Amino acid sequence: MSFLFNFIIEKIGSLWYIKLSCKQRKGSCMDKKMILVAILIVVAVGLAGVGIGSYMSGSNMKKEIAKQQEKEELEKTIEDKINEKTKEEQTKVEEKADAEKKAAAKKASMITADEAYNGYTTKAPNKYETVECQITGKEKKIPSNVDQKAQGGMISCADVKYRVYIGNDDGYYSYKVGNYAVFTAQWIESTKFYLFSEEDLGY
Repeated sequence: MSFLFNFIIEKIGSLWYIKLSCKQRKGSCMDKKMILVAILIVVAVGLAGVGIGSYMSGSNMKKEIAKQQEKEELEKTIEDKINEKTKEEQTKVEEKADAEKKAAAKKASMITADEAYNGYTTKAPNKYETVECQITGKEKKIPSNVDQKAQGGMISCADVKYRVYIGNDDGYYSYKVGNYAVFTAQWIESTKFYLFSEEDLGY
């Protein structure tokens, strides 16, 4: 801007000097109209230069603003990705901790193979019931809350809603479908079955 202003002043000064020189020499020189036209051309060129300079300056400013916005958007995208990854990792840690907690609770409530074999567990209330059983079915299956390495299987009884689990193979195989027996069994509320304790031989 200052360069163009100085340029215009310089050119006007030069033209004015030419006019004065012509007066002093009283020779043939440009007339007043031509000098005025020249001055106007110089001014017009200068103003055009100022306009172009202003336009270029404004254009450069817009480019800088756009560049800054693009930079900020990129930084925000990177920050969002980092936050998202951190959140995912935190979720995985929480899920793992929750799974471990559930596994520990399940293990703590699991009836061991020895408890099943002996017909008594501390993992359930010390509640015993007498079960009169007309055996209608047998299944070599271990209840879900009993160590799956345990022995025995499930016995179904007529008119009894829940089955009796006998935790040793000798006892399980000694009973046949159609037999009648009276069991003393510990009630396992959590998974709804009777844990065989002993047969009531005095019946």
